[in-house]
Amino acid sequence: MQNDPLVGTQLGAYTIQHQLGEGGMARVYKASHTLLQREVAIKVILPESAGLLAFQQRFKQEAQLVAHLQHRNIVTLYDYGEQAELLYLVMQYVAGGTLRNQLLPGQPLEPHRAALYILQMTRALHYAHQRGIVHRDVKPLNMLVSASNRNELLLSDFGLAKLFASTHHESALIGNQALPEHMMQVSMQGGTPLYMAPEQCLDKVVDARTDIYPLGVILFEMLAGKHPYEGITGNALLYHHAYVPAPSLQKLNPALPEILVQIVERAMAKDPDQRYQSAKDMGLHLEEFLSPKPIPLSPAPEAPVKKRPRVGRSRFSVLLTVFVLVAGIISYLRILPATSSIVNNFSSSTIPCETRESQKYPIAKAFDENFVDDRRGWQLNSWEGITPNLNSQTYTLDVADTNQSFFLCPDPTRVGLLPANFSLSLQITQQSGGNSPFYGIAFRVAYKNQQELSAYAFVINGEKTVLFIEYGKQFPNAYRILQAQQNIAFIQPVTHENTLQVVMHEGQISGIINGHAIIFPGPINATALTGGQLGVLVSGPNSAFNVTHVQLS
Repeated sequence: MQNDPLVGTQLGAYTIQHQLGEGGMARVYKASHTLLQREVAIKVILPESAGLLAFQQRFKQEAQLVAHLQHRNIVTLYDYGEQAELLYLVMQYVAGGTLRNQLLPGQPLEPHRAALYILQMTRALHYAHQRGIVHRDVKPLNMLVSASNRNELLLSDFGLAKLFASTHHESALIGNQALPEHMMQVSMQGGTPLYMAPEQCLDKVVDARTDIYPLGVILFEMLAGKHPYEGITGNALLYHHAYVPAPSLQKLNPALPEILVQIVERAMAKDPDQRYQSAKDMGLHLEEFLSPKPIPLSPAPEAPVKKRPRVGRSRFSVLLTVFVLVAGIISYLRILPATSSIVNNFSSSTIPCETRESQKYPIAKAFDENFVDDRRGWQLNSWEGITPNLNSQTYTLDVADTNQSFFLCPDPTRVGLLPANFSLSLQITQQSGGNSPFYGIAFRVAYKNQQELSAYAFVINGEKTVLFIEYGKQFPNAYRILQAQQNIAFIQPVTHENTLQVVMHEGQISGIINGHAIIFPGPINATALTGGQLGVLVSGPNSAFNVTHVQLS
């Protein structure tokens, strides 16, 4: 690496700084744009591949296709170019290392973190699959960890496995014996042997379900602390992927929730027809695990003693027991004394969202907002102390020297009003303003005559406090705190991104922050308000926020 002739040289508009890694077909370098001073990663295709005319043509076609993938959990492809005999890709530089760095032998990851990682990968893959792109080489080395948020993963190297596979041809042997004819030429399908789907090993047709199998393998590896076919190498590994069932994950880690074991088993099914039929389907089951089940308003009838509980019942019972035990101890947290110091943050006037009683709006449909454009009509007009803006796939909100809180919503004629049951998530970073300003998700937002506000909000601040709030003119100061908690360890500090999620089910609310469920002393009943808009809530003074992702499902 020290004698690498490219280090210190100019490649197009980029200065090569140092090598980040090397594979069989390419080297990856950290570089910077000479004029913009932007750090990037450059993947340089090795000459033995780049020199083939057919490869060059496919390379351009694939690069053009992948360049259109704009998703929060996909590494952005900025550019591609040719110089002398070199082909290269210019990509977003992600400085947090790879998921491979976190997979240590004999050290399983915490189940919620593992599930959160794979959930993000299902979203990235589903987005690509909808656009006709199959990754073909899903593996931990292609999953990059954000330096600003260790809970966030980005998937890289879309389309390259297909290019390399169609350029290089290898035969397959087990020991000194040839594999059956249908297992020959496995590399034609691309992929990495540790994570190749059975149909790749067997040189069969691949589709979106091919990317689901390695997600199952990686999730197995994270939960068990070892690869399902640990110690098996070469073509014997391909044979195991194609024909040999994985060992029991439940035996390797008996403490695992059964739902996670079932997710892994289904994702790793040998027959693609027995797997999840889409990455979205797998993601929905992961969301079910990550989202706390709502607590019923009245006790559910007891199941017969002799009947075995259904999957997930034991986890529900544990949560309910915890609620009962701690309710008497921490019930005083319903309204914290500390909240009196931030009352004014919620009592001031706010930006009125555009709902009008006289107008009928559609019911909102699921969407995934990455702020690539303004198709959903988010509020961009400055208003008495706040300046919103939309640029670089970021919705920026600057609050002046005021203690007011502000609601900002998309255009209800384009997005619609919230249905009875939904899941709403928000990725937001407080860039400045100290620890006191609150920010987060607003929902059921409505105005009567553009004056009387009613809404719910799920907000946090830099002091690691979380609040559930209901707004209405009938309350003192026009709001009341439904629930509150302090010292939430997994709330990220100022300048770091937080992911907030609200799940509304049958009139009850559950809250999740950075993949962790918030355990309150009791259920939160939210039946007073219906319909209404979704939105973002921010407050001052002298604070700034970046919103990069909003998702309704």
